[in-house]
Amino acid sequence: MASKYNLIDYDPEEERDKDPNGAPLDNLISAADYMRDLLCTHGVKFAVMGGFAMLCHGSSRTTRDIDIVVDASMSRLWQLLEPEPR
Repeated sequence: MASKYNLIDYDPEEERDKDPNGAPLDNLISAADYMRDLLCTHGVKFAVMGGFAMLCHGSSRTTRDIDIVVDASMSRLWQLLEPEPR
């Protein structure tokens, strides 16, 4: 079972210093595909927003994450995410 993230340790300054442009685009695309498949499988409505959404529409902006808004409670999201391998 996956452990819960500590948001303070999630994106430390040391990681930002190592790669100021963020994660490779292929990693972000893989993460977005994974989340899309998981949410669609469980019938959770969602939308991608922010910098990653802008990239998908042709922007040259860099981003470090994928912003997803979901139509589900946090407890429902934990039910879906905790059993998933990392």
